[in-house]
Formats: sequence, structure tokens, C-alpha cells
Amino acid sequence: MFRASVKALARQGVLATAGWLLGMQMTMNRAIECIGRHVHVHSHYIRHSDSPAAMHYAEREGWMPQVSEIYSWEEIGRLARDAAAGRLRSYFPVYCVNPV
Repeated sequence: MFRASVKALARQGVLATAGWLLGMQMTMNRAIECIGRHVHVHSHYIRHSDSPAAMHYAEREGWMPQVSEIYSWEEIGRLARDAAAGRLRSYFPVYCVNPV
């Protein structure tokens, strides 16, 4: 997943990861990432069981950005076409890997 995301990431893109269990070790070419002006944000947030309460708090307190559309994993091709055609309504389009 990480390699595919990095490869598809646009110039000056941001890739954020959270957690540690399944993505603790990732390989990338720093030179290529610098040339592409990619920003990598790695953080360890909370236990998975704590995430619903944290998300509800963030939404209630206005910490969450408004997301106009979430593309499914199967719709990533449409997301790319929408981006190329200038049809995205969000500066940071979102796609879902595993529905929760």
C-alpha cells in the first residue's frame, strides 16, 4: 500500500501515516521523494480501540476538516480522472482503503 501511494502521489503531495503495528518499516528513496516535494508525516496516535471516541471529540470540537467526498478503493481511478479534469472539490482528496 505504501509503495503504491508514494508512486501515485502528485508533486508537492502529503502522505500521512498513523500507527505502528503494520507500517513500522517502510522503504523509500529520499532523493526521489525530495525531488517530488513529497511531505511524509508519520505519527503514532492512539490504540485502535480509542479511535472512535477521539474522532467524535474532534468532530464535536471542530478539529476535523469537512470532507465532501470519500472515494472507495475501487474508485481511485475515478479520483485520478477527477483530479486531472479539475473536478475535485477538496484540496486534499480522500480515499478509503478499509471501510470501518
